[in-house]
Amino acid sequence: MLRGAAFGTGQVCFSVERVYVHADVHDAFVAALVAKADAVRLNYPDINDGEIGPFGFDRQARIADEHLADALAKGAVLQAGGPSQVLGAGSGVSGGHFMRPTVLTEVSHDMLVMTEESFAPIMPVMRYQTEDQAVALANDTHYGLSASVIAGTAEEAARIAERVNAGTIALQDTFLTLFKTRDVGTNSFADSGLGGDRTGPGSILRFLRKKALMTQSAPPAPLARPTPP
Repeated sequence: MLRGAAFGTGQVCFSVERVYVHADVHDAFVAALVAKADAVRLNYPDINDGEIGPFGFDRQARIADEHLADALAKGAVLQAGGPSQVLGAGSGVSGGHFMRPTVLTEVSHDMLVMTEESFAPIMPVMRYQTEDQAVALANDTHYGLSASVIAGTAEEAARIAERVNAGTIALQDTFLTLFKTRDVGTNSFADSGLGGDRTGPGSILRFLRKKALMTQSAPPAPLARPTPP
């Protein structure tokens, strides 16, 4: 989950933006996620050391901070991380805006962090009681480019994924959508991926909703890149 939300500082179109966890494992999940988030290092001052870099655009850091502040004002609980910070000489013009992996609990769908795209390493975790409730929460969005489902088995994950309105869905992982098929990614659900061809056979396929399910069959890769020999 951490890798899916914090890779590229969360500035990836298919990064994890919302996390739904069954109530029975919610607290244990949050504890494990917080421990992993706290262990992530900023790649500052050495850009070659650490796992997470600065925002590519200072305005995006401000958007992330606005979403975080809105959530906290509405009752969310900060479990790890926090607002962005400027590191480097001078101000935000000459320095970089960094945000540590940030974990929130007690979130709801009246918060910007749950309804808008933060494009930041923010992980709002919301508990659910039943599968139907989880699917309803996942589908309560006007974005539908990608999603992830982690369940007891790959078969169970695939069954749930069939009900989720997203173009590319990673099963038993959160970042397989990195390898999403191009056609699915350009014409998926809701307001995400509304591009696509306007001439030739592709122009007809634009009127179809397409979905890809990809299953992880190996241990998920770590957030940090391997150290070169």
